[in-house]
Amino acid sequence: MDDLNTSDGATIYMLEIMRFHHFSSFTGDQILLEIVNFLKTIFNKYTMYRVSSNQIIVIVSKNDDISRISQINQEFSKPINIEGDDYSIDIKTSVIIKKKNETAEHTVYLLEKMINQIKDTNEIIIVYSPEMKKKLEIEEADTNRIIKAINKGSVVPYYQGIYSITDEKITWCEALARLNINGEMIPPSKFIPILENHKCVNKLDRNMLCQVLKELKLMKDSGQRVDVKGISINFTAEDILNQSFIDEIKQMVTNDEIDPNMISFEICESVIISNFQKAKEIMEELNNYGIRFFLDDFGTGFSNLKAVLSLPFYLIKIDKSLLDAAKENTRNQQILDGVVKAINSIGMKTLIEGVETKEDVELVKNIGVNYIKGYYYHKPSNMTDLNKVIEEKM
Repeated sequence: MDDLNTSDGATIYMLEIMRFHHFSSFTGDQILLEIVNFLKTIFNKYTMYRVSSNQIIVIVSKNDDISRISQINQEFSKPINIEGDDYSIDIKTSVIIKKKNETAEHTVYLLEKMINQIKDTNEIIIVYSPEMKKKLEIEEADTNRIIKAINKGSVVPYYQGIYSITDEKITWCEALARLNINGEMIPPSKFIPILENHKCVNKLDRNMLCQVLKELKLMKDSGQRVDVKGISINFTAEDILNQSFIDEIKQMVTNDEIDPNMISFEICESVIISNFQKAKEIMEELNNYGIRFFLDDFGTGFSNLKAVLSLPFYLIKIDKSLLDAAKENTRNQQILDGVVKAINSIGMKTLIEGVETKEDVELVKNIGVNYIKGYYYHKPSNMTDLNKVIEEKM
């Protein structure tokens, strides 16, 4: 994009098509062609680039009237017809006047950051302004702070108890990440999106495993009891499908003299569908070693449920959304009941998340779920406080 480097004072537009991956390759190409052809009709002097599969940049001469962007939104508020089928598209647009000596890379970075501001909103246009500049600078400072903390290993595991309906007590727990930045505990909602954008969630995975194993070893060496029979930790596709990291995991567990049965890994369906055969091989290898697998976020969208449930999962974590739906009417409750029975019938355990009230507890008990996780029984805490809660209820 050499033209972008030499376009000081020009008006730069970035158009991003939301959920573009939902379209087939052919349909996506036709949609892009429709957009490009329309843009040619409203801009006189311009340079146009496709910078990614769903992003187009248009460089327009200085002093361009940005109000014309409303023409784009008006045009594509209507469905696009491709070979007799109508397709609705959602386009977000960011606009900036390029500053002197600003690099093409930084200009694109700002345009993308601005679109991120409105991705999950009803807004369709965002224009760079002094206020936006200040907001992005604050976000960048927060991002740098979080990345630095991850690189320093400032991850602290908090543990949320998992209640066994059969045993009538907390028997498992899930390790949930917090970041300790100058004594302030930062929740995952504040840093996970940043780590995902910077493609470094794998650093969090490794830090969490290291910290959990370290804590278990310290408790073991000091004679403290661990009152749960297992701890689950979330892992991403990048790590779980990495054979060298799997070997590293086994070595870490062995070196710390931790019983592998104490550790379970939570993975989402995205891990599986990205490479089903490899995922199956890794799961079988770690199962044989003693590490169990939980399927996370069950009920939030599955492409091949039969394939997913053919894998050696110990436990299926049913998403809170299915519990919320079951509370709405009898039909949804019957659906949830059927899902639980089907999973249990093939030898897997079931857990429902987000249980917060006594009514929730009664509902899931009647359905026949094996485990419950939610604030009704325990809010995330350090391991010492979790042990106290377990002892008090024994």
